[in-house]
Amino acid sequence: LLIMVPVLLLIGEITPKTLAIRKLGLPESTHTTLAGMLLERLHEVPLQGSVVQLDKLTFVIQRCSSQAIQEV
Repeated sequence: LLIMVPVLLLIGEITPKTLAIRKLGLPESTHTTLAGMLLERLHEVPLQGSVVQLDKLTFVIQRCSSQAIQEV
């Protein structure tokens, strides 16, 4: 299952995309964005193309800069 979501999507927003995220069972996070949650777990900005395993979910970093994750 591959779901593309904007990394700045607020996890608390009630939108069709966020409902999909909630159904995936994303882990609890103090951050409000997907990018923030990934950075919290990784402690660094991953390289483009990196595969990040987070609990039962797998994220592929599609686009990033040296300072931010831009697309997952």
